[in-house]
Amino acid sequence: MPLATLSSAQLLIVVVGLFVVTIGAGNFLVAPHNRLPSRGGAELPMKSLKGSTLQLELARNEADIRQILMPGGDRKATLQNVADARAGNRGDSVYFIPLYTLSLMVTGLLVARGHAAWVFWLFVGAAAGVAVFDYVENAAIERTLGHIENGGGPEAGDAAAIATPSKVKWVLLTILLVAEGVSAATSNELVVRWFCVVPLAFGGMLGYTLARYFAEVATS
Repeated sequence: MPLATLSSAQLLIVVVGLFVVTIGAGNFLVAPHNRLPSRGGAELPMKSLKGSTLQLELARNEADIRQILMPGGDRKATLQNVADARAGNRGDSVYFIPLYTLSLMVTGLLVARGHAAWVFWLFVGAAAGVAVFDYVENAAIERTLGHIENGGGPEAGDAAAIATPSKVKWVLLTILLVAEGVSAATSNELVVRWFCVVPLAFGGMLGYTLARYFAEVATS
């Protein structure tokens, strides 16, 4: 049965189910690798961001990449970090990106009800854009991992190749979540209006994190 024929309450159940599956895939298929356990308790380069992988995605320079993936100069630990980062990157590309993209698009279908048709297609285009920039970022991460694995360290330009699409991805995702929240808040249906809290909360948290990150970049 096409999703468009579902009631808003039924579609909300589908949205929640997709988010549960997406979060589950992230936690069980991607996150265990992205924690980079071989780093031990080594300090990360940035204070504004949590997690090794997020710091890698938004690395300011090649020195940040070295501190994330090559702490202490232990070659064995470095190669294990590369292997874990590659496994997480692969899981992100195969499972997590398609799932969150579908979740965002179906959310767009829900919150765009009662609005002009172009609103839904705008949400679809934005979700696809987030995914495209995520794949570009992942390709850059894979190239950098190859440089570390084969050449001993990241090459000039690796940080920018990763961080540029990553910044676009995170900013676009933040805008999309806030826009979907606003669309839900202005819906004619009560069940959709209540749902607005979810995308607005996530968009707000992402916006706050990005603001702290850009402030740290500006002063570093």
